[in-house]
Amino acid sequence: MKKYIPLLRMHSTKGFALADQAVVSGGNFLTSILYTRLLGLESYGTFILCWMIVLFISGLQQAFILSPMTTIYAYKTIQDKIKLYLHTLLSMQIIFSLACSIFVLLALQLNKLFIQSTYFKDLTFILPASIFAFIMHDFFRRYFMLMGKSFITLLLDVLSTLLLLFLLYTNIIVEIKDVFKIIAFSYVIPATIGYFSSGMKIGFPLIKYSVKAHWIQGKWLMATSVLQLFSGNYFIILAAGILGTAEIGIIRIAQNIVGILNVLFIAMESYIPISASKIFHNLGMEALIHYLKRMALQGVIITSFICILLALFTQDLIKILYSNDFIQYTPIVQIYALFYILVFISLPLRFAIKTIEQNHHILIGYAISTLFSLLTARFFIVEFGIYGVLSGIIITQLLTQLYYIYALKKYNHAHHSLSVR
Repeated sequence: MKKYIPLLRMHSTKGFALADQAVVSGGNFLTSILYTRLLGLESYGTFILCWMIVLFISGLQQAFILSPMTTIYAYKTIQDKIKLYLHTLLSMQIIFSLACSIFVLLALQLNKLFIQSTYFKDLTFILPASIFAFIMHDFFRRYFMLMGKSFITLLLDVLSTLLLLFLLYTNIIVEIKDVFKIIAFSYVIPATIGYFSSGMKIGFPLIKYSVKAHWIQGKWLMATSVLQLFSGNYFIILAAGILGTAEIGIIRIAQNIVGILNVLFIAMESYIPISASKIFHNLGMEALIHYLKRMALQGVIITSFICILLALFTQDLIKILYSNDFIQYTPIVQIYALFYILVFISLPLRFAIKTIEQNHHILIGYAISTLFSLLTARFFIVEFGIYGVLSGIIITQLLTQLYYIYALKKYNHAHHSLSVR
């Protein structure tokens, strides 16, 4: 019986991890609907612009803190000092969170004094507070997952999701600042519980080693996060200034409806990269390509079926989830639904690049799409309006994928030539 205990623990950990992802994805779906209903389309678009700041900083945290944490924790050379590393890591996370929050606070204060953009009205203190609470919560949920305690991660996410939904539903929401107050409170509570449950202490016993190790692993990922902001997102940011924030709200509604497919994407990310790595290292490049092509074909069939269904019943979904006022935007949601088939295709391409450890190609792909966005966004938006925004987002995705295919073919050709020799 004892030999089956580790296996049972492994399956229960995976089960909790999948349940947690369902909670997070479902919570995001429901809260997005509530945000739209409570704020109205224009204010919801403004909220999305503000939330992009939170997501950008979360991306930097993922690059500098969370991704390196997963790798460094497995280093054999640090196993005898693992507790010291974790104490240092907590201190790094707190300093990072405070630094980002203070930077945003100063930026908003400068905006208030000189630029006076109405997008960030009355958010000078509550937006930085929301950033701090959100990324601290994310740190502890990832920490417990790394420790094999996915059940605690699930509890923290259930608590934050229920708090968020309950407070949004029961409070009178008048302005964007009211939403951010609820967000800050909903994440600071589980973050505090996470801190006391972790057993970690604030300290700097391995600060020099930790900062160096995280910088070596995270610097290119941080560059990628910056490029991501100026890739397809640049069309959305610029559209807010040219077309108004209501159009941003429309695009976000489309993303939210199609976002149910993210559960499928995340499920694939939980097992395909592991299998792909084993196949590549044991059987070689040709076997990897064959495996990923098979997975891609299966995924495209499922994704296409769901996307076509969403496109066919878009009007009914908009009526049920939002209101009849948004039915006029049905074509935009339909285009976005069909576009998600293309989004899926990027997954096996990125899996392949990461498996063969050619991650710099992901950075180059984002650089190409960013350059395109910076050069053409204004033209597309001014000439074609919201359809120009959609066209730009689709083209940036297509350019990135074409580069990935080129990079993989080049690698495969070089690998094949070496094998022949």
